[in-house]
Amino acid sequence: MQAPQEDEPSGDRASAGADRSAGSRYAVDSYRAFPVSRGSAHFVFEPERRRFVTVPRLDFELLRAMRRPQSEEQILDLLGPEHGREAVRVELSRLRERGWVEAQP
Repeated sequence: MQAPQEDEPSGDRASAGADRSAGSRYAVDSYRAFPVSRGSAHFVFEPERRRFVTVPRLDFELLRAMRRPQSEEQILDLLGPEHGREAVRVELSRLRERGWVEAQP
């Protein structure tokens, strides 16, 4: 197992979540990101790269919440009270840019 690491989104993945339309539902792309936790440490396993990336708790909770497609409003209602709606919105956007979350038809 490789050591967890921080990473920036790659250019090819940045375009994957760039398209945003009202009423879209979002889900984790399980071929690119699988959230795992060990105690208070949170990681995302990237199967394509065969590595673990350390993530903040909010990212971990967002990815777990989106195992099934959910609208942005549902996600904000679920995690907004604890983390703040704007913080959740920003992180959701970042996860889409990274290619870990994609819009569902």
